[in-house]
Amino acid sequence: MKSSALLIPLILLLFSCSENEEYRVQNEKNDFKFEVGQKLRYILLTGEGYREPAIPDFVYTGDTLELEVLEVDNNKYLISEKITPLSNMMVNNDDYYWGYKDSIYVNQWIIRNDSLAFETTNNTFRSHLIRKFSLTFHNRNLSLEEFDGEEVQITGWKTSYPYHENNVELYTTNYTLLGNYYDRLNVYYNNGFMATDGPGFTTVFSKEHGIIRTSEYSWWTNTGYGWDKLN
Repeated sequence: MKSSALLIPLILLLFSCSENEEYRVQNEKNDFKFEVGQKLRYILLTGEGYREPAIPDFVYTGDTLELEVLEVDNNKYLISEKITPLSNMMVNNDDYYWGYKDSIYVNQWIIRNDSLAFETTNNTFRSHLIRKFSLTFHNRNLSLEEFDGEEVQITGWKTSYPYHENNVELYTTNYTLLGNYYDRLNVYYNNGFMATDGPGFTTVFSKEHGIIRTSEYSWWTNTGYGWDKLN
C-alpha cells in the first residue's frame, strides 16, 4: 500500500514534466528565427516595360524601408514598418504610391498551418511592404509550402514567365539578390485584378528566408515599383 501511495505522486510529477516540456517546445517555436529588436531593410525600385518580353529596365531610388521586430510570441511577430529618414522620398519626392510615406505601420505576422497571415493592429490594414490586395481577395495569407508550378528565372524586376492576367504559383532556384543567395523561393503572381484594369502584384518569399521582394505594376502605364530585401 505504501509503495502504491508513493507511485501515484511520481506518475503525476512525470506527467507534469512532460506537459511542461511540450509547452516549452511549442512556446519556443519561431520558424522565421526573428529576434526582438531585429531590423530588416528593403530598398525601393521603379521599373518599366512590364509587359515587354525583353529585359525590362529598373532603378533603385535610394529609398529604404525598415522593419523592426517588436515582439515574438511563438510564431506570432509584431512588426513595425517605416521609411527611413534619409530616404530620397523624404527629401525631394512628393509621390509615394505604395502608401503614406510618413506613416509607421504596425502589423502582426502569424504563421499558422504553413501559411503566413498578416493582421492589422487597428481597423484598417496598411503596410509599406504588403499591399492590401496583393495576396488574395478575401484574406492576406501566403502559403509557406514550396510551390510546385513552373520554375522561372528572375531577371531585373520581373521573371521569365510571360505576361498574364491571372494568379499563378511559381518558384525560382539559385537566385542572388543584392549579394544574398537564396536556394529556392516561391514566386506568387496575383494578376487577376489586371483583367479588370486593376494592378498586378508579385511576392517572392519562402518559409526559410521570409519575404524577399514585393512589387506592384500597371497594365496602363507598363511600369511598376517594389521593395527588394537588403538584409
